[in-house]
Amino acid sequence: MKKFALMFAGLLALGTAGTSRAELTFTITEVGGNVVAVGSGTVNMAGLTYDWSLNYPAFTLGASGATFVGGPASASMKTWGDVSGPSSYGTGAKTFTDSGTGDTFGIMGSIGRLYLPAGYTSGSLLSGTSTWNSNTLSGLGLTPGTYDYTWGSGANADSAHVIIGAAAVPEPSSIIMAGMGLVGAVTLARRKRKAVVVA
Repeated sequence: MKKFALMFAGLLALGTAGTSRAELTFTITEVGGNVVAVGSGTVNMAGLTYDWSLNYPAFTLGASGATFVGGPASASMKTWGDVSGPSSYGTGAKTFTDSGTGDTFGIMGSIGRLYLPAGYTSGSLLSGTSTWNSNTLSGLGLTPGTYDYTWGSGANADSAHVIIGAAAVPEPSSIIMAGMGLVGAVTLARRKRKAVVVA
C-alpha cells in the first residue's frame, strides 16, 4: 500500500506542478459560430520596462501576434516592453471585438509588448473575455497552435501563452481525481487477489 501512496503523491505533485508560478494565458476557440478569447492569470512586472500609456479597445491581429481581451469600449492601459516570443500567429488584420467582459489587457508579439490595465499591480489577478460574432479562426486569420512568450529572469521570470483552437488541457483537479481513481482500482484489485489466494 505504501508503494501506491507514493504513486498517488507523485500524481498529485504532477497535477499541481507550476500552479504557483505567475503566468498569463489567452485561449481562443470557436464557440457556437463565434470566436471567443478568454484571458486570465497574473503578471510579475519586475522583468518588464514601462513604455507608454494609451486608450484602446480589445482586438485580435494575427499578423502582429496580438490578442486583447475585454470590452469593445476603449480602456486605459499601460504598455510594458522586453517580452520575447513569436511575432505573429497568422495573417489576419486587426479585428475589433463585438463584445467582452472583465479587464482589458493583451499582448503584441511583433513589438514585444504587454498591455495591462493602467492601475495594474504586479501579481494581481487579471480576467477578461472577448467575442467576435459570426466568425471563425480562419476568418480572423489565426493559425491554430500554442504561442509562448517570456520576460524577466531568475525570480522575476514570467510567461504568457496564447493557445489558438487547442483542446482544453486537464486541470490539476482532474489529474488528482484520475490519480485517486487509479489508486482505488489498484487497491481493489490487490484485495481481490489476496482473497483468491486465501480461498
